[in-house]
Amino acid sequence: MNELFGNIPGVGTLTMTEIYSFYEEPLTFLCVNELKQSYLLMAIGDGNKEQWLLIPISYERLIQMKLNQITLYDVWTKSETGQVCYITKNTDIFTVEWKYSPEILAEDLPLQDNYLDLPKDSEYTGDIQKTLIISDVDKMWFTDDKDKLKFITNFLQKLQLSDVEKRTLIANL
Repeated sequence: MNELFGNIPGVGTLTMTEIYSFYEEPLTFLCVNELKQSYLLMAIGDGNKEQWLLIPISYERLIQMKLNQITLYDVWTKSETGQVCYITKNTDIFTVEWKYSPEILAEDLPLQDNYLDLPKDSEYTGDIQKTLIISDVDKMWFTDDKDKLKFITNFLQKLQLSDVEKRTLIANL
């Protein structure tokens, strides 16, 4: 993918890895820096200038967001660090301003009941679910294969997949 913003103080150089909403340009998307730390960005503004909100986001929070276990409003207003970054582009110059989450302007926030709502029947969602399972399993420490299987079974139940989809995912691990 491509570099977006150059070097942002306290964040680094961001590369876009996933796009969640798009209208003529990415609106809500995930980026990583050179240390592979994840940041969620959302385009905001009045059209006179390019502006984004940025928050660091943990792997666990990202999973919650992708599985609609947390609203987008809560992702932004209850950021894990308690801070949000406003990035503004005028011509080719970027300015960065860090604020506390409660200082986000109401017009910059998604509606309180909005979820990411990835399409449940798309290949994209299936790939995300499979990636989440594999990534979770890779991050876990297990005493034996029985613990690993128990973890995978519990995680698959949370995804609400059919039995065929579950067997396919397990077979591909």
